Amino acid sequence: MLTHDTLKQYQDLKCEIKELQARLDKMANPTVEHDAVSGSMLEIPYKMHTIHIFGVDHEKYRDKREKLQRLIHRTVGKYEELTLEVSEGITAIEDSRVRRIVSMRYLDGMSWAAISRKLGSHDESYARKIHDRYFQNI
Repeated sequence: MLTHDTLKQYQDLKCEIKELQARLDKMANPTVEHDAVSGSMLEIPYKMHTIHIFGVDHEKYRDKREKLQRLIHRTVGKYEELTLEVSEGITAIEDSRVRRIVSMRYLDGMSWAAISRKLGSHDESYARKIHDRYFQNI
């Protein structure tokens, strides 16, 4: 049976995948790291001086990218399973109006106001009220 919590989890997973992908995209262009070390001249008078080092730790970024890619893969797997469950749950809703509202809200990501307008109501909370009433009664 489709629950409101399942639908919320579905929305959250969809957002989480986008956030993880954005992090992965950011890692595609690693930042240049820098450090400073002290050294001395090779010959007398062995005067100390600072040497600045710049570079990218490619291995560190590669490991992080691989871990993040595995996390995205697992999350996408959960999302695909939940998508099937949500789709089946929405299909099982007997009331056509409720089915349309739930589909527009959770699958299409529409706002309550947009859904209400699409259903022909000028009351922005019309769709939300039908939605809430349905989930309170199941």
